[in-house]
Amino acid sequence: MTTHAREGLLSRLVRPRRPAAESVDRLRLEHELAVSRLRLARWQQHADAYERRLGDAERERAHLLSWLAALHPASAVLTPPARCSPR
Repeated sequence: MTTHAREGLLSRLVRPRRPAAESVDRLRLEHELAVSRLRLARWQQHADAYERRLGDAERERAHLLSWLAALHPASAVLTPPARCSPR
């Protein structure tokens, strides 16, 4: 077996080592991805909480308007819905 053939066989059997800078970059990018995912989850929780509060406020508004109409029919207030949501 020639030297060139042996080197070719060895290069196929043994993976060449990656440079250290590439592995550092990979670790940094993996860390940034993990941090970004955590931030996304935190902001998603804020958005979900805001949506719940908004829904609560809309229900409370509708409830108060119905009480106003029930207590004094002459001063009944009709308003268009704030937004149409398929629920």
